[in-house]
Amino acid sequence: METKEILNDLGELGNYDAECRQVDSLKSVVTKLNGRGRDFADSLIKQFEDRGMLSDKQMYWVGELIKQANQPKQAKVADGVDGTRIVDMFVQASARLKRMKIELKAGDQRVVFKRAGEHSKYNGQIMVTDGKQFGEAKFFGVINLEGVFNLGRDCTEEVVELVKNFAKAPEQVAQQFGRENHVCCFCMRALKDKRSTDMGYGPICAETYGLQWG
Repeated sequence: METKEILNDLGELGNYDAECRQVDSLKSVVTKLNGRGRDFADSLIKQFEDRGMLSDKQMYWVGELIKQANQPKQAKVADGVDGTRIVDMFVQASARLKRMKIELKAGDQRVVFKRAGEHSKYNGQIMVTDGKQFGEAKFFGVINLEGVFNLGRDCTEEVVELVKNFAKAPEQVAQQFGRENHVCCFCMRALKDKRSTDMGYGPICAETYGLQWG
């Protein structure tokens, strides 16, 4: 085989390897796409797997879809929700507690407020989930340090309403949860004495989170 032919074959092999890497990159981000973008990406991936090649125009769109998938999405903000009181509660409680969690309910849905750790991209902000472990949890959103509630993929109107009410009147929401479930939403311990049962949470948690007592 002549040198020119060998170089041509090596060039085609290099192009094929480059296309494989591009398509593999698209596969790794395809779940970030929605609607027509997701369908188009799936179609391109299938054609490459079936034929082992794509046209130059198709490869162009592979690159564009990768860019689209990797673009940071602007979070939707819950209107009329000022979560600064919730943030302040966690800030105050952090003086006493290393691990803080508040558990409430939106209808039958468990809703857990938890401060993100230093290794999280949401460091210091308040995560709102259903309390399950990472990868399995429903993500309702995050309350940033300015009190803005950025909505997550699993958020519902009922959860938004709960966050709104809790931010406005944490004592009343905590009391309602405690009276209905017979446990304190801050420490999840059973309410036993009459005063704690009437209040819906205990005196230690009230002082820790800066809530009214009595």
